[in-house]
This record gives sequence, structure tokens and C-alpha cells, in this order.
Amino acid sequence: MIEIVFVLRGVEVALDEVEDVRERSALKQIERSIRDRVGELSCPEHGANPRLTATGSRVDSLEFELSGCCEDLMRRTTASLE
Repeated sequence: MIEIVFVLRGVEVALDEVEDVRERSALKQIERSIRDRVGELSCPEHGANPRLTATGSRVDSLEFELSGCCEDLMRRTTASLE
């Protein structure tokens, strides 16, 4: 299963710790959408999961960075997100 990390205003946050109700709701929606598309995808060779880091000063201006153990996992994860 994909690991999703949110970094808002320079601080890694857990969704339940986001105080602003609208921000928390938007982040949960983003997380749900990503999980629905990627599903249980993991690397068959290394057994590792992909990681997606979403960084930004606001929820509506997040930048996403995908990482994984190998090119094959990255390619498969990217394809599932498109």
C-alpha cells in the first residue's frame, strides 16, 4: 500500500492533527483518491511500497513527489495515478 506523507508549511502533519476542518477534509479527499487509484501496489521484486510526499504552504498548492525502490515500481505507480 502506498505511503502518503503531507508536509504543510514545512512541517510533516498527520491528517488528524490538521486543525483547519476544510484543510483536513481536502487532504483526506486527496489521500482517498490516491489510495483508490494505487490500491495495494507494491514491488514484486523488492516487496517495497511506493511513497508519495505532498508538500506546500496551502492545500490548494501542493507539489507531489513520488519515490520507490526501483524504476519498475515508479513506472507502475505513475501509470496508476494518471
